[in-house]
Amino acid sequence: MFNIELGIMWIYQLLALFVAIMMANVVWREKDWRTHFFAALIFVPFILRAVGVK
Repeated sequence: MFNIELGIMWIYQLLALFVAIMMANVVWREKDWRTHFFAALIFVPFILRAVGVK
């Protein structure tokens, strides 16, 4: 059964997954270790939110 809360949750998870993919792209392209470190700090919470763990 589909309701509005479920749809909003899916949209939220898709947006979190998109941001996590973009952060992985930054980590992949950058050479500086500081950028890798700060991107990893941001990457982990977005992956957890994409899978539904808060």
